[in-house]
Amino acid sequence: MTSQESENIIKEIKAVSGEMTKYSEDAQSISFLSFYDNSPAFLHFSADGKMRDYEEFKNICSEYYASLKQQKLSTIPEIEKKIN
Repeated sequence: MTSQESENIIKEIKAVSGEMTKYSEDAQSISFLSFYDNSPAFLHFSADGKMRDYEEFKNICSEYYASLKQQKLSTIPEIEKKIN
């Protein structure tokens, strides 16, 4: 493999990785999941050590992104009183 071929591969992978990150940040689960192959050979290992097929992975991602869309941020003022 030439250095030009290596550079092209790296460039293509960075572009795909960037798209996946954007879809993940925007909680666009359908677009995010389009990068994964729905095949019998698909395996996903979760942080909890469980192994899942594509459909289970799709369900987990959909639930996760749905929960992100429902989250709301609120600030809680913190008041400190000091006695001199």
